This record gives sequence, structure tokens and C-alpha cells, in this order.
Amino acid sequence: MSGMDERNEQLFYTGTYASRDERGIYVCALDIEDGDLRIIGGVEGIERPIATEHRKRA
Repeated sequence: MSGMDERNEQLFYTGTYASRDERGIYVCALDIEDGDLRIIGGVEGIERPIATEHRKRA
């Protein structure tokens, strides 16, 4: 896989209190090596989503 950026990341979802027109669920990635946390994407249209889950990237 030369030329590709490989990261040792833990992906997770997090939910926040939000109105229907705001993002309330986020998909995030935590770089295990350097602690960098970034938001990959999110979902809007769900009022007050409160849910968290984590899955290890295969």
C-alpha cells in the first residue's frame, strides 16, 4: 500500500444534544499513536441523540 497514509486509529460515534437542523451524531477517529482526534462526518435530523459506541477498525 505504498503512497497511502496508514493510521493506527480507533473509530467511534458520539451523540450530543442538538436540534433537528444541527449535527447531533458524529463519527470520529482517534489516532492511537499521537492522540490526534478528528471528526470524520456526522448526521443531522435527529433531535437530541445521545448514544455512543466504539468499534475497532479491522
